[in-house]
Amino acid sequence: MEAQGAKILWERSVEKYGLRYTTFVGDGDSSAFTMIEKCIPYRALCTVHKEECIGHIQKRMGSRLRKLVTDNKGEKLSDGKGLTGAGRLTHKAIDSFQTFYGKALRQNKGDVAAMSIATKAILEHYRSTISEPHHQYCPDGPDSWCKWKSDQSTGSQTYLPVKNPLPYAVVQVLQPVFNFLSRIEFLEGCKNCLTQNQNESLHHVLWNMVPKDQFHSTNDTKLGIAIAVMVFNCGMTRTCRLIHKSYGWDFSPNASAMWKRIDRVRLGQRKRSLTDIAKLKRKESRGSRLAQLDAFKHKEVQPHYQSGAFHHEQETVQSVPAKVRTCKTCGKAMKGHSKKECVRKP
Repeated sequence: MEAQGAKILWERSVEKYGLRYTTFVGDGDSSAFTMIEKCIPYRALCTVHKEECIGHIQKRMGSRLRKLVTDNKGEKLSDGKGLTGAGRLTHKAIDSFQTFYGKALRQNKGDVAAMSIATKAILEHYRSTISEPHHQYCPDGPDSWCKWKSDQSTGSQTYLPVKNPLPYAVVQVLQPVFNFLSRIEFLEGCKNCLTQNQNESLHHVLWNMVPKDQFHSTNDTKLGIAIAVMVFNCGMTRTCRLIHKSYGWDFSPNASAMWKRIDRVRLGQRKRSLTDIAKLKRKESRGSRLAQLDAFKHKEVQPHYQSGAFHHEQETVQSVPAKVRTCKTCGKAMKGHSKKECVRKP
């Protein structure tokens, strides 16, 4: 469905709008872009190149690290300990690595080589200790985010080592993920740091009109899409006024005041969410939830249920036969035993 929709948008762009779309911003799914390449909408006049959404690229760091946790569950590393736990790879650390990865990409927009170096600096910085510093990829200069490099430039002593540096055994497991996400070929697709946030905002309005987890008829879907696009572009007040005007309906002052209030509340919430205080609260709330999850994982001692996890243990346990009642006279089992047929043992 998405591929067919993309094909329609590209084929009608010149006829309907008098322009050509030269950049396709995707989220990793190549089916839509493959469809555009096959249809060749602009012939030889220009080509369409693909850009990856920077938000989806950033999420790959978190998803790959969480997959590592799942794949290595119950496994012992080279130091005899597990991958997760206190002072090792935690949920809070994964969230921090994902955030730092997004900053490394956005702060070096347009420079793929700098993106790659900044990505490698994340893991090396968080394995560093005072006796074994690994800051070779951290940026130089007095304004560097790495206080170790900043102190090297200014001669001051503001550097504080990482509280729980990652052990070498954990770094060995994480290194392939960072190597892949820092490859030049991989980062070429997101060097301009384009995003699909506008599309996601429209989708949010659309799913409120027509929830995607429920069945809707064709007419309901078309009507929901039309109203969602109007609300997204014009707001609730103008949308409702246009609908009432097109059908010749009258509306009361109370209805108009209610529509204005909906728009006012939405804009107010948006402004508050962009303030530094709101961002800090969201960050602290997320950090506390992840820290609590790590604490629960650390306290869990007994194994949890997993499909097939205890299958082999059950096979090794020998079944104990149930005790059978026997006749005291002949010694036969009491089940189905008749006293007339009972013969005393010689």
